[in-house]
Amino acid sequence: MNLDIKPGPSFVSAMALAVHRGIKTQTRRVILPQPVVLPQGTPTWYPSATHGRGRAYDGEAHFLRGFAADFAPYKAGERYYLREPIRRGAEYPGDFDADLEWDDSLTHHSIEYVCDGAEHPDAHWVWKPKALPGRYMPKGLRRLVLEVVSVRVERLHAITEEDARAEGITMPLPYGTPADLRYAVGFRVEWDTINRKRAPWESNPWVWRIEFRPEVP
Repeated sequence: MNLDIKPGPSFVSAMALAVHRGIKTQTRRVILPQPVVLPQGTPTWYPSATHGRGRAYDGEAHFLRGFAADFAPYKAGERYYLREPIRRGAEYPGDFDADLEWDDSLTHHSIEYVCDGAEHPDAHWVWKPKALPGRYMPKGLRRLVLEVVSVRVERLHAITEEDARAEGITMPLPYGTPADLRYAVGFRVEWDTINRKRAPWESNPWVWRIEFRPEVP
């Protein structure tokens, strides 16, 4: 098994908190660019700047079986660190000066994790913006490592109630939602909150279904 820890999926603060609490063990990411379904029903992957190559598959069964092995951004058994939003925290006395000498007359700000308000025990805020999304979080600030269990391809609407629960969905749902769909409907609401502009639920895009288990680094 490859023991290197690589940059993993980036999560918004609510989903990062669900991962930390152990209630989120799956994530779905839109495949870009989307496979093109030809008239005969064969999904075909065209070349892209990301992959630099394309491949056609002999029918949907072949596509579902082989596409993840050929193009998945994450691999089962590999380890990735959780990327989560951070922000400038409280101000404290003392900081390093231009010569990297400690100066009690200066002040510094801590680094705070947005999802739960925890402060990093050592690092100082060094960025001009007051907050950074998870995709910009440095590896040295990681708190959690995710081991990928499986990666497969599916349509977004293929999500099951069990899978939606594994997506960390706990939000209240509209009155009248059937009890056996409360997590699936909650996932739909959460998906559109994050992805409506790029890939709304109604478009039913092809997605990577990534299952993982967290471990402390």
